[in-house]
Amino acid sequence: VEQLMRGGFAERVTAALRTSGLPATRLELDLDEKVLSIDSPSLSTTLARIAASGVRLSIDDFGRGLSSIPRLRRHPLAALKLDPALVRGVGRSEDSEAIVEAISALAATLGLEIYARGVEAKGQQAFLCALDCHLQQGPLFGRPLTARAFVESIAATTGGGDRLRRHP
Repeated sequence: VEQLMRGGFAERVTAALRTSGLPATRLELDLDEKVLSIDSPSLSTTLARIAASGVRLSIDDFGRGLSSIPRLRRHPLAALKLDPALVRGVGRSEDSEAIVEAISALAATLGLEIYARGVEAKGQQAFLCALDCHLQQGPLFGRPLTARAFVESIAATTGGGDRLRRHP
């Protein structure tokens, strides 16, 4: 949040995209849920400029501060990423399941994608898929890897590392 409020952030994002050659549509910036509680025209302008460039904006760890729900339309968001604590509660707590269902319904109504982090069990995966939450990550799918280990894993899976090269 502090970086967004300092000024010049949209320009830094544009410069980083230009330097890297990454298309703006391939970048998604995760914003802390605190962004929703800030009533600042400069913040709104910065986020609008970033979104207009094609960069996707999402709220990370959504569900910790549900008082921010009425403010979701204030900024040009593309997705909500569920707080892993809520996801861990799926299959264990009816309250967690009810909150995840409510957030999913809200996201669908607002045209936002919903992502789940911290998926640990097949039951959680099935529950989330039933809510159209198809982008999931967590221990169920594999352990975290370094960039090098990830490239090696993909190379082993695809049968050859010669097709995988680092971007200069």
